[in-house]
Amino acid sequence: MNKGKAWLHVYYDENGQLSFKKIPTEEIVPLWRDADHTQLDAVIRVYEVEAYEGTQKKIITKVEFWDTTGVRRYVLDNTAGLIPDVEAGESGSHFVVVQGEQEQPLNWECVPFICFKYNDEELPLVQVIKSLVDDYDAKTSDNANNLEDLPNSIYVIRNYDGTDLGEFRRNLSVYRAVKVTDEGGLDTKNIEINVEAHKSHIEQLRKDIYEFGRGVDTQSDKFGNSPSGIALKFLYADLDMDANIMETEFQASLEQLLWFVNVHLANIGAGDFTNEQVEFVFNRDILINETDAVTNIRNSVGILSEETLVAQHPWVTDVKLEMDRLKKQREMEYGGLPPEGGANGGEENEEDE
Repeated sequence: MNKGKAWLHVYYDENGQLSFKKIPTEEIVPLWRDADHTQLDAVIRVYEVEAYEGTQKKIITKVEFWDTTGVRRYVLDNTAGLIPDVEAGESGSHFVVVQGEQEQPLNWECVPFICFKYNDEELPLVQVIKSLVDDYDAKTSDNANNLEDLPNSIYVIRNYDGTDLGEFRRNLSVYRAVKVTDEGGLDTKNIEINVEAHKSHIEQLRKDIYEFGRGVDTQSDKFGNSPSGIALKFLYADLDMDANIMETEFQASLEQLLWFVNVHLANIGAGDFTNEQVEFVFNRDILINETDAVTNIRNSVGILSEETLVAQHPWVTDVKLEMDRLKKQREMEYGGLPPEGGANGGEENEEDE
């Protein structure tokens, strides 16, 4: 959300375990194969490391070029430009398989970098609301300056019998008086602040920031006192829309991540899972009206299964654990048997008769 997109690097650590590392977005220059930015041809990574020459610390800029044939490493020199990185190795493979005493370099069939996008335009949230936030900050700052200057009204002096304004301010502060000549005098001009106009503008800016940023304004009048579930859904509608867009982009990225996992499992002999169906579920938490939720659950008894009703209860975090608790509670109350007269008591038994 802060940078529009983020990058995940797939690699094997020192112990041979499949690992993932977040790479700062500003370090990555992607070379896309298509206009929709779905397939990578290569990735250029530019980053800085600290090094020491004796006791003097210096910053070294390193450049890596990743594609399906491996990685090439360079050091950016101010005078010579790009030179091969001899220390880290001029080139290498994505990973190395060790069999006995032999090492076999191997590469993924895809560039081992995965892009996670905030939206399909790859634009950060700040780009949408930056101008509004800057205006909000500027108006608030100007108003704070005016309030600070308000007690020290502007002084208009005529025929001042002194040398400079510093002396005037000192005399006014110490003696609470100022000396003038002939037809001289002292007037004050107060700073007029249009409070209502400033307040209206600030409130409108705040609404626009939440509107364009698709956020939830907790100070909105819509919250009120114990709003209904429908009102809360409308309040979270913009945020939910933003989450839908992010989820759509993340689903595609997770599919790419799953490809690396499946290939890894096949490489280590765990099996071929490429044809297995995998579903990525994004759980969302929003404020709800618990009274409405519990009432709807109670009204659904007999229509839905007990496990479904328990899963929808706002106080339940672990459905399986809660079902086990209910089972144990019934065993303690009825000795493992249903209540006398059936599940709904004696009346149902009498009607059956």
